[in-house]
Amino acid sequence: MKKILIGVVALAVMVSPSIASAASNDVSLTTDTVLTVGGINLNVAGSTAALESIEMADSGNSFTVVLSNGSSIKITSADRRVLTNSAPGKYVITDSCTSSVSTLELASYSGTVTVVITPTSTICTVTATPSTSGTRTSTVKKPVVMIPVTTTANNTANQTITSSITRSLQRGMTGDDVRTLQTLLSTDPSVYPEKSVTGYFGPVTERAVKAFQAKYKLPTVGAVGPMTRAMLIEIFGTVAPAVPAVPATPATPGIAPATPAIPASPSTGSISRPLKIGSTGSDVKTLQQFLNASGFTIAGSGVGSPGNETDYLGRLTVEAIKKFQVKYGIVSSGTLETTGYGSLGPKTRAKLNELMGQ
Repeated sequence: MKKILIGVVALAVMVSPSIASAASNDVSLTTDTVLTVGGINLNVAGSTAALESIEMADSGNSFTVVLSNGSSIKITSADRRVLTNSAPGKYVITDSCTSSVSTLELASYSGTVTVVITPTSTICTVTATPSTSGTRTSTVKKPVVMIPVTTTANNTANQTITSSITRSLQRGMTGDDVRTLQTLLSTDPSVYPEKSVTGYFGPVTERAVKAFQAKYKLPTVGAVGPMTRAMLIEIFGTVAPAVPAVPATPATPGIAPATPAIPASPSTGSISRPLKIGSTGSDVKTLQQFLNASGFTIAGSGVGSPGNETDYLGRLTVEAIKKFQVKYGIVSSGTLETTGYGSLGPKTRAKLNELMGQ
């Protein structure tokens, strides 16, 4: 495919229909180029930009770029003009304003997108938080390469990273914990099909959080508070701190060693219905209390640990059920659908109720 090169530094180029006729060609901006659009000079960074086309729009007051998968473009205004664009949020890498320049950076990581860019007469305002009303911020980070997280039976990868979400998160925030949140949500396509891991909590992430909350019957507020963090830990796992070993007390001659205390059984009722991952209710909490008290510990600390049982049956509870089933010879392999491994079917439920004295 033929390439059109635009590579003269500080040369004012009026975007014209002659360039628009090259819409079917690639456009590689090999150096910084100054484009004049609507009487406003814009600097287009060229070292990483590879576009399908640049076209005139709106009688010369806007221009259109076509970004193919893996391509990007960076536009800056030394006049600090607000640069509006039609791109969905996941394609906007940077939309910032400093005391000297405004910057708009776009990139595509999921197919081809056409974006209309319009420099306005408005001077941008430096601010500490993102806004959608023409005010820009310099705190947005460039996204990392999107690599899907591979889950395993013991969820080791997720166990390591879930514990790094230690604060409440909401739209406009940035940081590694936001990136962690996005990575976890991206493992569920029904919740976060975009799978964009940027470190910036924007509208796409907010929508994914609401979908997660709706799926697990939480208030759909779109922010990650204590309840949502607890559910993330329940679903994806957490790292339990190592419990230091208690040194044995030397035996005193002539005195019999004390008998270890037996944990008190929780006050329980019978479990009268099948339970599986995603089930909720007071009988789920009853189940967790019994498993914890009987040596099938759900978690060493935090959500699901003794005294912190919940009414949601997540992956940690499934693992504890499996251990119970193996110990009592109910089932030791297979899946929920084929053998009921990890769920409370009739046989597992009958054994639990027997042991609980029901």
